[in-house]
Amino acid sequence: TPLLGQYGYYPRKFPMSRAETLTTGTKRTASSQSWVRTHEGIDMPKMIYGTAWKKERTDALVEQAVTAGFRGIDTACQPRHYREDLVGAAIKNLEARGVVRREDL
Repeated sequence: TPLLGQYGYYPRKFPMSRAETLTTGTKRTASSQSWVRTHEGIDMPKMIYGTAWKKERTDALVEQAVTAGFRGIDTACQPRHYREDLVGAAIKNLEARGVVRREDL
């Protein structure tokens, strides 16, 4: 069934709304996300965890996101909004614990 978006109708894809998850009993997690291949031939997840405005909680939240199944992490060289150092610390910690390899992100 199409959903009405800001610019008109578009087909429904991932993710399902919270209401659908509750009514259908279908639980979709980030690890079940679909991937897309870029023009350069790079596979990347369609859903990426954003790290803007997380401040000092960035490392803990990135660890939670990766543990939940996210494999794409959005960050930028904008110290006002992003803490890239904490994203790196989280990835290093996750690797040390054997949760994920850097090359899988």
